Order: sequence, then C-alpha cells, then structure tokens
Amino acid sequence: MVRLTDILEKVKGYHPRADTDLINKAYVYSARMHDGQSRKSGDPYFAHPVAVADVIADMRLDASSVCAALLHDVVEDCEASIPDIETVFGEEVAFLVDGVTKLGNQFRITRRSSGRKLSKDAGGDGPGHSGVARQVGGPAR
Repeated sequence: MVRLTDILEKVKGYHPRADTDLINKAYVYSARMHDGQSRKSGDPYFAHPVAVADVIADMRLDASSVCAALLHDVVEDCEASIPDIETVFGEEVAFLVDGVTKLGNQFRITRRSSGRKLSKDAGGDGPGHSGVARQVGGPAR
C-alpha cells in the first residue's frame, strides 16, 4: 500500500505550500472510517482510497483534490455525510466528495440501464470514480 509520506512528498514537490496538514487529516479520517472493512480479496478497503489519492498526486492536482480522493468513499461506505465532511474539511473538499459520489451513482445507474456489466477499476471493486479537480503547477504527466 502507498504510504502517506509518499503522497505528501509528491504534493510538496509540485506545490510546496500545499495544505499537507489537511491531507494528513483526510488520511487519518478515512483510515478510521474504513477501519475493519475489507475487500472480497481480504485486502483492507482503505488501500483503494490511498491508491486513488496517489494517482491524483501523480496528476499534480491540488490538496483539496487529494483529500477528496482519500475521502471519496466514506459517504457511501461509512457513517459519514457530506455535512460531516464539510464541517471537518471545509466547503471545497465537501463539494468535490459530493461531486464524485454523484458521478459514481450516475455511472452505476447508466451502466445498469444499458444492460452492460459493471467494470472494475484498477484499485477497486466497482465502477471507476471521477471528479472535478484543479491541476497545480502545470500539465499532468
């Protein structure tokens, strides 16, 4: 599993003044919310949001987007709500998490109504997740 320090180093590499405390807080919050959850494979569920956050950091997106990646499943899979996320992480992170949740739900509805089988994404047990995010410091690589 990717380590938090690896993600933080990536983010600081392209955005030295990024709010790494907020990213750390999102990591801890998500880990606690997903505690005890595991995938069918037996792997801890928390490995998925961390892997997504690592991809977001590779894309050079801002700290709020990295936080949203870490938190993107806590509303659907845990006992957290968008207002909870907003209280703890602020309006921007809550907006991104809400957007990812809505897009994920729309994707599932669209795929089911078309009769196609849901595909697995590289890090998860369900459809891929999308979101609105801002890039920091130049084009994605």
